[in-house]
Formats: sequence, structure tokens, C-alpha cells
Amino acid sequence: MTGPSEPPCGKSASQKVIGTETCRSAFAAAQSPISDVAALERFPFCACQDYRCQVSPYRLKWYSRTEQANDVQLCFRIDNAGCDARNACCQMISANLGKVEINVDKTCKGAVGQEATINGFKKAIIFDDSQVTGSLKVTPLNFNQVPKCDCISAFAIQTSRWRMAFDNAQVTGEDNVFTFSLYTVPPEECWGITYRPGSCCNQTLENVGLSLRTDVSVKEALLTTHEGLEIPTVLEFNEWGVKIFPTSIGIRSKFWIPEPTLYVTNVTAPWTLTVTLPADSWSNTDKFPCQLSAYTPDEPGNCDYAINGEQTVPGNPEEVLDPFVYDTPGCCPEAIMKYSYPGPCCVETLESNPYRLAYVGEQSVSNGDTILLFTMAFGPISGAPPDTFYADCSATDIDQILIYVDAMAIANVMDVEFDGQPVNFVKDSDETHTWLRIINLHYTASDTARVGINFNGKMTANELCTTKSDLATPMCEYTLLGQYDSQLSEYTCCPHGGAQVKGAVCPPTI
Repeated sequence: MTGPSEPPCGKSASQKVIGTETCRSAFAAAQSPISDVAALERFPFCACQDYRCQVSPYRLKWYSRTEQANDVQLCFRIDNAGCDARNACCQMISANLGKVEINVDKTCKGAVGQEATINGFKKAIIFDDSQVTGSLKVTPLNFNQVPKCDCISAFAIQTSRWRMAFDNAQVTGEDNVFTFSLYTVPPEECWGITYRPGSCCNQTLENVGLSLRTDVSVKEALLTTHEGLEIPTVLEFNEWGVKIFPTSIGIRSKFWIPEPTLYVTNVTAPWTLTVTLPADSWSNTDKFPCQLSAYTPDEPGNCDYAINGEQTVPGNPEEVLDPFVYDTPGCCPEAIMKYSYPGPCCVETLESNPYRLAYVGEQSVSNGDTILLFTMAFGPISGAPPDTFYADCSATDIDQILIYVDAMAIANVMDVEFDGQPVNFVKDSDETHTWLRIINLHYTASDTARVGINFNGKMTANELCTTKSDLATPMCEYTLLGQYDSQLSEYTCCPHGGAQVKGAVCPPTI
């Protein structure tokens, strides 16, 4: 969020703020000859490196008081007064103001609402009455003078080890509770980006972003580890959706990040994320109220989500790369989640299947034609979240391969070979996609097979595959179909993946 001047007063729940303490008195208290323990007994109840007002560029000023039907709305203005950029505190607060905390009367706890607004965006309110006086905290703000918009935003399925999957939804009292799995995949399931330096394979997780309609509210969200530890969260709303921040895992960033940070090493088994929506805000448990997917707007059952965090030191996924020292971009890869109830039909997760399609290169033929080469490789499944509702695809066959291609390029396909033999294929399309369907394979071997697509004339993978796994790298999307069920009259294993065209580093075990 860009730095403030005089933002309009946003609508919020009832908020009474009494007896705020000035930063001058806090500074005086810090300079008095008392021990650190005694200092912690005064607002802000923490030992800070510097309490002086001038080390912060911001000042909180009274703005207005508005009486509504059943509550009172208090509005403050955050002014930018500037600070000495050579001061470390000035640098950190300017880069990211994580929290506004106000000293208040403890007896007001029941009268304060659960959210405030900053420039019209909803922020959570935490009322802490554990000290001698109350403390009202508005967090997380992620508020800065210069917006830090630089982040690596390639598809999570290629560039991050973090994954989410929809489990189920149910009615609980007057609420609808949606349940998700949060898990990680092994390192060999992640490819580095090629359009810029950096890697998000071992990125941290500071928050999970869920696409959400602006007219729907979220009551609460709870993250539960595989060992049953419940982790409360703080919600941040924007025009895209909601960001869910874990708040008390006991792991905190060494830098400016005000909230706990999760590492890929923390999630050794699937965790559970529950998101509670008031029934009067959203009553349909068959569909999560997300906005149309930016990537598949023609499929209303799909919703976008994001995994936001920071890069880590290569070889040490528990050490964050300090962006102030190394000027590294953050990580914000996005992904698509299908909201449908699990059943015996069609397991779509790539991690549940032992087969992978990878692009090898192009081969020119003497008559001027081109052969684009892929490999079909076999390896152990990487441990997707177990679910007894789904079919077991660990020993599936491959009967068909669907490769999604450019509509103009597919017209030049002449023939296809699989494992050295000519095979049947079909050119197909709908209103939004075009694909080459390679059929009747019945492939069950664990050896690597070669897939060759012969084109009339010159053809490159860049022309064939138009999807981008990042800003510059083409990716050939594909679907593998196998394990046909005659009773259901459909395939029960249909993983969807992407074969990067250049710069890909293929896993040695696949």
C-alpha cells in the first residue's frame, strides 16, 4: 500500500480508544534509570532499540468521530513527517510499517470491533488485555512509503514447493466451513525460474492468498499442523481477495516482517486450513466464493490462490535472504485450485502420479520438416496428500497424452511417434483451448520413452506452446490419462502438468 497523506475514513466496527500515550512519554520512560524488565511493564510492553519519535516517518493524528446507529467510529490519520534515512529504524519502518498499536483502557475490550480499515482495506484488530493497560493492535498493515511490488510470480506448480488442495465444505451452525490441505512437495518437483535471478523453490510462507469476491466476508481462518497444533491467523483483505497470516508458530523472521514465517521444513506432512464464512454472507458449500480465475476464466469451478513469502539462502531453507542486503525480490507464485468434492473420479494432482512429460528439444529433418521431442519418464510418486476418496494412481498406466498447443501450429502436425513406434493421434479443440490427443498407448513401463511430434516445415516449441511458466519461458501444458474404469466409463487418473521449453532442470530421479 502506498504511503498515506489524508485517506478517507473507512467504515469499521465499533471502536472506542481511550487514554492513548504519546511517543514522547514512551521515550522518556525508556531513558529513565530502570531495568529492562521494568521497561517491559510499560507501554508498548516490549524492549525496543529506539523509542524516539523522529526515527519513524509516520505520525498518528486524530481525524474524526462519527456516531452511527449502534456504535461509534473513530478515525485517525497517518501522516508522513519523514525521518533520517541513515537510521536503521527509519529504513525498516519506511519499507514496511507492520502494525499500529495504541495504549487503551482494558475495560473497552468488549466495545471494540474486530476489524479496522486502512485506505478502505480491511485490517484485523487484536485487543490485548494481558498487561497492566490495554493495547489495541491493527495488523498486519504491510504499509510502506515506496511500494515493494517486486516479486517472483511464476506458476507455483513449477517454481514453488508449496501446494494447496480443496478438501471439503460443510455447514456448522450458522457458518459454512471450507477445509483445505496445505503441504509441500519434494525438491525435485520444483524448477527454477529462467527470466531473472533467484529461486522460490524453498521460499518461506508468510501468508496464503485466496481469491475472494469483495461482497463476501470471512469470519475466521485456522491453520492446524499435522500434529494437531492450532495456529490462529490474521486476515488482510484487498480487491483481489484475502491474505491469511499465521500468527503464533514461534518462528519469526529476522527482518522487517511482522508476522511469523513458515519454512518448507516445517510442513513435513499435510496441514489443514479451515476458512469460516458466515452463512448470511455465503451459503453455497458447493462452491467457494472466489472471483473468476485470471488463468482459466472459462472454468467457474477454478479459483486462484497465491503463496507469498521470501527467498531463502541456497542450501539453507531456514535462512531468509535479507532483501535490504541482497536486494532480492519476494516470492508470490500463484496457482489454480479446483473446488470440487473428492470422489472416485479423475485424480488431477501431478504429485499423485509417477509419470512426467519433459521437453527435450527440436530436430530438423533433411526435407525441411521439424520433429519436437519430449520424454515420458517414470519415478516414485512425490507424496501428495493422502485421501481415501481418490483413486490410487501410484501404479497407473498411460493410455493418452493431451498436449495443449497453439491453434495455428496444430494444423502442421503430420504424425506422432511414441517409444519409436507410430501412434494414433487426434487434433481437438473447444472455445478456449486446442490440444493434440495422443491415444491408444497402454504404456506401463518404468523406462523412459521418447515422444516425437513431426511437423510440416519449420516449427519451434515457442510457437507450439504459448503458455508461459514465467514472463519469458514457454511451457507445454499437458494432461496424462490412465487407469480407465469401465464402470465409471472414464479415466480415474488425469494429472495436469507443464513441461518447460527452455532453462528447465529435469529431476535426476524422474
